[in-house]
Amino acid sequence: MIIKLLDIPPEGLNLSISISSDEFEISSKYEIIEDPVKFDGNVKLMSSGCLVSGHLKGSWKLSCARCLKFFTLPVDGKFRVFFNRNFNKDTDSILELTQEQLEEKELNSNEINLTEIIREEMILRIPMKPICEGTCKGLCPSCGQDLNIASCNCEKNAVNPQFAKLKQFLQK
Repeated sequence: MIIKLLDIPPEGLNLSISISSDEFEISSKYEIIEDPVKFDGNVKLMSSGCLVSGHLKGSWKLSCARCLKFFTLPVDGKFRVFFNRNFNKDTDSILELTQEQLEEKELNSNEINLTEIIREEMILRIPMKPICEGTCKGLCPSCGQDLNIASCNCEKNAVNPQFAKLKQFLQK
């Protein structure tokens, strides 16, 4: 959904939209299962740019990094992005970014692609290592048994043969 800045009234533009996951162009590794993704928010013009803020709701189907089972990760949260006409691209001298700088993007045209903003916000909510539950025990590294279902009889302190000499060195 493209929003032209000239079409935004002075009081801002309130939006309540649903976007189909087909419009997102997401890697096949991930799947949005609460389709469509819902966005309720506001687009407001400011002197130096445009502020997009709102509430996002959807969910991902992800594979657990420990046990490899699929699980649903709900996405339900607020966000804000400021499109700045005077965006400072010189970040080489900055040692630490402020929260405002993290929420800032360059405004280089007279329109905003709201679908792209929502897509980015959905992707940013995927954890680096998705875990189905905090108590997930994962898979046995030796036999592959799902330790959430049953335990295995593998030796827990097995040493990789490549490092066996190092273990002997430590025992001396």
